Amino acid sequence: MTIALPAPEKGTVLDKTAFHKENASHAVAEALVFLKKSWDLSDEQVASFLHIPRATVNSWLRAGRVPVESPGLLTPVTETILHLIALHRSLFAMFSVPERQKAWLETRHPVLGEVPADIMRRSVEGLIYVRRYLDYARGRGA
Repeated sequence: MTIALPAPEKGTVLDKTAFHKENASHAVAEALVFLKKSWDLSDEQVASFLHIPRATVNSWLRAGRVPVESPGLLTPVTETILHLIALHRSLFAMFSVPERQKAWLETRHPVLGEVPADIMRRSVEGLIYVRRYLDYARGRGA
């Protein structure tokens, strides 16, 4: 399954230099490395959140590139990575200290009924659910 973004309105001039696949590939890899280091995660733990093989994560991070298609067509894996990065950014906005962010992930929450990290590891939908919960909680000032 792929997600296509709507086409620009007729007459809109697109800046073809705005999206560079190589730059995007490196930026996503850098974001995953930052997330991995700030939460002190192994490749295996990152892979479990993304629901992909550990060897794939290891290969991407070693190469410093994560395959990214065009901005208008996201693969399911790319979309999952972006959800994890957004979740990390939400926790970073809530708690500037990485240990607090990780503690939030590893602590059972009454509203969620479980440990967020466990929900995220269960399925991609679980990862998206936790991300949406964080977006909601941040939006209402919780």
